Amino acid sequence: MFISRHLADHNVDPLPLTWERAFQLYEFYGPDRLPEFNSYKNASISADLEQLLKRIIALVPPECAPQHHLPKIMDFIHGKTDRCPDPIEFPNKVRAIYYLIGDFYFKQREFGGCIKYFQMDLCINPLRLDSWACLGLSYAAQLDSKLNYCEKFKSETEFLDKAKYASICFNKALTISPDPLMLWIECGTFQYTVHSYCSRILKYESENLSMEK
Repeated sequence: MFISRHLADHNVDPLPLTWERAFQLYEFYGPDRLPEFNSYKNASISADLEQLLKRIIALVPPECAPQHHLPKIMDFIHGKTDRCPDPIEFPNKVRAIYYLIGDFYFKQREFGGCIKYFQMDLCINPLRLDSWACLGLSYAAQLDSKLNYCEKFKSETEFLDKAKYASICFNKALTISPDPLMLWIECGTFQYTVHSYCSRILKYESENLSMEK
């Protein structure tokens, strides 16, 4: 069960935060159970803890920083390779730190902010169902937002590329575990949205071609 722990100011000079001390802080303030892609917002970390975790990841040593391995994950998400990369070496005590920050933004519906944290989590935990699910849902939500507000895409390629990223993430999540019914529903809804958009584009281009003739 998640226990909320609050930071308090005791008017004493704080010890400088180091990578080693960060493990103790994470162990004390971190949740006992990780939130899931479909869990309620109150299961996520607090805004105060999100700020603390961002201070901690700023201390990650270069030799285990996931940023250096992002291109491999991005190649998989972008469909440039069929092979999902192996996990990088990262301290077990804080293996979920990027996921927790990503989940915080995801539950706030800040999809642009959460995506990069889920991608970095997948460098460490490439078999985490929830990161793949949240990535798929985030890409799909970005497309839905543009369609619902009638915002123009820069090109059809912009739509199709992001649709491909979402589809790859959904497929990877459901390959890891085919059990989550909600994820199948979300994936099916997304596929219908993509099909409808493509059908409208084809119809529009067909009508324009007929008028030009």
